[in-house]
Amino acid sequence: MVNYHIHENGWTIILDDFDFRNATKEDADEISYLISKHTMVVATNSDVINAMTVEEEKQFCEYIGKLDMLDYMKKVRPLYRSAVDQENKHIARVTGEKSKNGMPGLFGVAEVLDWHNNRPQDKGKKTVVYLRTIKGALGSRTSWTNNVLAWKTLQEEDLDFANYLKENKFKIVCGQSHKTNSGYHNIINTQEIFDESTARDIIFTNESNQTSLFVPKLQAHHILGLSVEDSIPIINKLFDYCTQERFVYHHHWADSGEIILSCQWSGMHRREQFDGIENRLLHRICFDYTNTTWFNKLPQETKDYFASL
Repeated sequence: MVNYHIHENGWTIILDDFDFRNATKEDADEISYLISKHTMVVATNSDVINAMTVEEEKQFCEYIGKLDMLDYMKKVRPLYRSAVDQENKHIARVTGEKSKNGMPGLFGVAEVLDWHNNRPQDKGKKTVVYLRTIKGALGSRTSWTNNVLAWKTLQEEDLDFANYLKENKFKIVCGQSHKTNSGYHNIINTQEIFDESTARDIIFTNESNQTSLFVPKLQAHHILGLSVEDSIPIINKLFDYCTQERFVYHHHWADSGEIILSCQWSGMHRREQFDGIENRLLHRICFDYTNTTWFNKLPQETKDYFASL
């Protein structure tokens, strides 16, 4: 049995001295369900986490599901090839530290990385993002929202708007539309086609049957069937609601030795500006739930649905 407690915000799961290095598949099963149900799990037992090898990182994640091979780095984001650990193709370097060919890792700029999710516009994206601090993170802050709680509360506080969303079955068309002259927006390729192929339900039910609002601010373009102009008021209202402090967990990173796992359907996350980005290094692994016992008990049509996203 995994020992944990709930953060003072009432929903974030904090693991109590969990030993990732000697975790069993049963442990990973339990933690994976906590991620899906509560949107995120935090571990801060630095001695154990700092001692982990990359193989131990991958083993824990593989207990839960299939790891992203990061092939999209070469196809969608060719200038970010150096973000992939060359010896461990499942691990991305999140850092401003330059590689041998002079390129930073993922999100390797000091500017704010606004509210977003893992590649909502791409088919084959993975449900969970694992982040482990390796060095230099002290002073940086990342925040996560709980959109399950936001949706539940919205129905209590603004039933008319909640019913409006349900009745219209809105889908948000996703993609990277931002073009600036600096930062990672200038490094990655931008999305040029915004149509039903990248549309995702705004009211979304995840693998553990938690219903949430899906509103990735950085990647939201418009609502399917509406013009951009008509979409903006609805999208902004959802953003503003979901990012209220009562639905947000702020993590002030230690220098190293922490792990955060988050569900990409049930919340957004945002990294604040951090001028020490070239010294900050995180490992990032993305995976699904396909190796867990609880996911494999779901009806086949449900598993097929998530595989199609």
